[in-house]
Amino acid sequence: MQLTKTFPVVFASDMHGNNKQYEKLLKHLQTKKPRALLLGGDLTPKRKRKQSLKEQLINQYNWVLTFFSSFLNKLKASQIPCYLILGNGDCFYSLVAFKELQERDLCKIIHLERVPLNEDFDIVGYPFVSFSYSSVKDFEKFDYSVCPLELKQLVDFKLSTCNVSGYWSDSEGKWKVADFGQKDEERDSIQNDLVAKVFVENPKRLILMSHGPAYNTCLDLTERSGHVGSIALREYIQRHQPYVCLSGHIHETVEQSGRFLETIGKTICMSSGNSPYYQNPFIIELDLYCPENAKRTKLSDEKKVRK
Repeated sequence: MQLTKTFPVVFASDMHGNNKQYEKLLKHLQTKKPRALLLGGDLTPKRKRKQSLKEQLINQYNWVLTFFSSFLNKLKASQIPCYLILGNGDCFYSLVAFKELQERDLCKIIHLERVPLNEDFDIVGYPFVSFSYSSVKDFEKFDYSVCPLELKQLVDFKLSTCNVSGYWSDSEGKWKVADFGQKDEERDSIQNDLVAKVFVENPKRLILMSHGPAYNTCLDLTERSGHVGSIALREYIQRHQPYVCLSGHIHETVEQSGRFLETIGKTICMSSGNSPYYQNPFIIELDLYCPENAKRTKLSDEKKVRK
């Protein structure tokens, strides 16, 4: 009698340094014992009111090396590996701290890197999102370098509603003015990234963990601006059909659309739809051998956290 394969994982995102959410996630993981934790970006604390950009950098960096380091140590003690990406709410400077934790074998950062989860599935991470209204641009990019003619009007309109200037941080903890122009658009885009071998080779075994969702789905719906996902990401999914795509970024999308799962062709796409303003996170629990049966779980009773 042949045994049915299983590979349960937990996907979480957009906790933005909410320690209560991490504590409840850890307790759940220690009880359920999944094969892996997948963290889909926006992991570190948001900038507080009246906090300077410099203070935000220091706060995120210190949080990674204190609270998050402790979280990962407990996770490792439970023999649950963690694969993670950052998101557009995480400053690039914090990546220095995350890399230190990776060197201690506490996590695996998978930015544009493909690694095996088991003998049947690989995972690749993509931290960048198309431009938003945020002033921090460390993980934001143009959708296209060479836009298909039939999409140009839509892409131009979407870009006109976003902020293409702001600030980005470097690995030394300094802020620089980010003012994106035509040369940046030509050389650096989501479109250009997604043609890399790690994204297009053998997509039937690929789990794509992208911080931002694909455009015009139940996963990218905002209350204020409608659909805001990446058009280039959607085109990539339509063309290459990865096995599963996990995303976050849009906190209210499930509340707005009423769904956390949508298929694009044969690709099963999901969003955690988690908000950091509550103590109790929403996570996705799925078995990679039957992702269509995934469930979105709220870990405990809801209580609003003061901003």
